[in-house]
Amino acid sequence: MPTFRHYQPSDAESWLRCRALSFLHSAYFDDVCTARPTDAQIQWVAVEGEQVVGLIDVAIDGELATIDSVATHPDFRGLGIASTLLDRARAELPPAVTTLDAWTRDDVDTLAWYHARGFRESEHYLHVYKSWSDSAEDFSVPKGAWALISAHFHAPLELEQEMRRRFARVHVCRRCSMPIHPEA
Repeated sequence: MPTFRHYQPSDAESWLRCRALSFLHSAYFDDVCTARPTDAQIQWVAVEGEQVVGLIDVAIDGELATIDSVATHPDFRGLGIASTLLDRARAELPPAVTTLDAWTRDDVDTLAWYHARGFRESEHYLHVYKSWSDSAEDFSVPKGAWALISAHFHAPLELEQEMRRRFARVHVCRRCSMPIHPEA
């Protein structure tokens, strides 16, 4: 079983590799970071030797805490690493936090993990990707540019049928949240 501890600056490269590999076969496969975001106040990692095999980063804004990233290296899945990281992060939430949330896409296993830990879905919208093979109808490029090759945009859930008809890659982005420090 790996060791759990707070993130250290020396973990940076291994953190990036763990996150990239864990996202590779998910709906977030193209959400590759080239540098670790620095806005999270709670930062935990699971390490095996010097290798980061799990991570969780949580940003806090008043009463809301948001999971920015939670990931387990594919070679270490099924060991409860993400759940242990979540427990460690939750234990560090300040008393002012009333809600912990995360935004995720429509990955069945990811949604099942959140639901099994008490998160419930509350808000939804679309992440739409226009690739080179999708029509560029209704899109424009700045004057002098040649052509629109790809785009990523958000759309309301009400447009899901139209977006799926026009674009090959459409994801439902979901807010999963849970109450923290509920009243006794």
